[in-house]
Amino acid sequence: MSILADLSETLKELMDLRNLTESMIAEGSGIPVSCISQYKCGIQAPYLDTLIKLADYLQCSVDYLLGRSDDCFQRTYKPCPPFSQRLEELRKKYHYTSKYIYSREGISKSSYYGWRRGDNLPTLENLVALAKIFDCSIDELIGRES
Repeated sequence: MSILADLSETLKELMDLRNLTESMIAEGSGIPVSCISQYKCGIQAPYLDTLIKLADYLQCSVDYLLGRSDDCFQRTYKPCPPFSQRLEELRKKYHYTSKYIYSREGISKSSYYGWRRGDNLPTLENLVALAKIFDCSIDELIGRES
């Protein structure tokens, strides 16, 4: 199954389990109801900052939302540092070169350096690739948990 399909399925299940409507999620998270609808239908993938808002509102891990974990326990996560900062922390922690990171999972060099400069954020697919490289959860990758 694709990441987008997993997100759609998980969102539908959580909404059903917790008796939530798209409007309730939109109001509580600050995400437009039209976007919630598109995520639920598997039409569009959220940007990283929106994905974090959605996970925060639903009090679950990003990994759970993306179908990478079965742990759906409600909890509160810490605020995320800028992605560029977190990427650099992990790169130094594991002693990985930039070239190793962007070449290992087929990440484009320009995308990688854009993340390092803070010019843009990774797509859902690139988040999964980075989590594989660092052998960690996406929540750990983005600094929501350690």
